[in-house]
Parts: sequence; C-alpha cells; structure tokens
Amino acid sequence: MTLLPPRIEGFRQKISWREIEQSPDYYSLLLECCIKEDLNFKSKGPAWQNDLTSSLCSFTKTGIAQVTARESFVLCGIKLPNLLFSFFSCDELEFQGMVNDGDLCKPGDVLGIIEGAVPQILAVERTLLNFIQRLSGVATKAAEFVDIVEQERVGLLDTRKTTPGLRIFEKFATACGGSFNHRMGLFDRVLIKDNHLAAAGVRDNHTLSTFLQKVKCNAGDKIVEVEIDDISLL
Repeated sequence: MTLLPPRIEGFRQKISWREIEQSPDYYSLLLECCIKEDLNFKSKGPAWQNDLTSSLCSFTKTGIAQVTARESFVLCGIKLPNLLFSFFSCDELEFQGMVNDGDLCKPGDVLGIIEGAVPQILAVERTLLNFIQRLSGVATKAAEFVDIVEQERVGLLDTRKTTPGLRIFEKFATACGGSFNHRMGLFDRVLIKDNHLAAAGVRDNHTLSTFLQKVKCNAGDKIVEVEIDDISLL
C-alpha cells in the first residue's frame, strides 16, 4: 500500500452528518425559506397548519407514509426528516430510516417510513422528497465519476459551484457518492485560479513562479493550490 504525502491526505476530507447538525448557520435560513415558500408561514402557531387543503379536509387521524424508490440511485438525505420536522413544527411525526446515506437503492426499495398526524405528513412530505431527490441526484452523479477515476487510482474533489443555499447539503451529497470535499468557501483554502493569474499579470512560468513566491510568503503554513490552463506554465 502506497502512503500518500501528508499534504495530499489533507484533501481526503468528507463532511459528516454530525458536522451538519452542529452547523445550523449553514442551513437554518434555507429551511426557513422552505416553510415560507410552501406554507407562507408568518404566524406564531405550528407551520404545518398553513396547509390550506389539508385544513379544509379536516384530517384528524394518524397515518403511515412510505418513502419508496422509483429508480436506481445513490441515496442522500435520509437523515433530513428530523431537521425538517423540527422546522415545520411537526412534533407528532416519527421517521424510521430503512437504508443509509450512500447506499445504492433500487426501484421499489423502501427508504423510510413516516408515522404520525396526517396533516403534518402532508405538510412536510413534498419538501422532504425535493431534498432527497436533489441530493440523491448529486450523489449518484458523483458516484459515476468516482467509479471512472478510481480505476486510475485518482481521487475526486468536489467544488463550491453549488446551488446557492444548498452548499453544505450538496457537498455532503458528493461525499455520499464517494467524492472528497474541497473548500467550503473562499474563507478556508487558498486556490489561485485563472482570474487571479490574469489580475497578477502572469504570462509564463517565470512570472508565475515570482507571483507564487509572494503568495507563499503571505500564506504561512496554508496549502496553496494553483489552477493552470496551459502546461507551459509548469
């Protein structure tokens, strides 16, 4: 087994669901937006009560809903229900996951079961499915690329080119698909791109080397990554 240089090992990071749960600043505004756009929630009562159709149907019973796969995909989002239930004030709902994030699911597989008050199930189910569909799509596509590059003993890094507001979830999704997580934003890694090189007037490998020496002096012990478009810059 070949040991990778310590600097390379620093790139082999994957965000965990526990880290997401401990970082509400990354998702609170997003989930509040979900409530506003689906339930136009403005009052102090439970958000789910703003479901006009369900309220007119006068549902009072409890029920069970299954989340079932309709096609093959790599799952991501199975732990989202508890977060959503809390934000939607669905305190009478319980969710039991039958599979795990990162699992390959097939048509007909039951992913999980929601049990509780019918009005609460109906108020939250579409938002939950939207998240699972979106994130599982990201995880599935990431897994396709991972399967290709792993044959060459290459690891895959994701990007910060994510859907606004969904970054922490979409990066978790790429990890579920087997990718490693690159920087979360502009604040946690040094990545010099083509625009930086253009702004610095880099034209060839000599001007690139001079520029990078200045950057490294300012970077301390941080890893400095550089993207190049032309092999002649090496």
